[in-house]
Amino acid sequence: MAISPLQINAFEVVESFNDQVDGAVRQYILYLNNQHPDLDQGQRTLLSNVNRSISTYQFGANIVADTTWSLTYDAWAADPAAANPVITSGVQAVFNFLTGYAPPPPPAP
Repeated sequence: MAISPLQINAFEVVESFNDQVDGAVRQYILYLNNQHPDLDQGQRTLLSNVNRSISTYQFGANIVADTTWSLTYDAWAADPAAANPVITSGVQAVFNFLTGYAPPPPPAP
């Protein structure tokens, strides 16, 4: 169930929500970097550039615009910390698309 345009607008303009999303993106960048020590230089550069200019990607606006996003503004405003898992799953779902990041293939057996 998608949320209403009014709810989308509310999320987009609240700085604390966008800060929370950007924090989740930074955690995801660190996770990718730590879980894949064999990243090539291009991938490391991409992750570093995303981290430095995170706001240019507008992760918050893109996550909320996703038709599968179901967290309402009221639920988030009542307990922002409880929304972290929903935000983190949204970050993971759009990160590769927005950044062009290509995860390394799994190691050969």
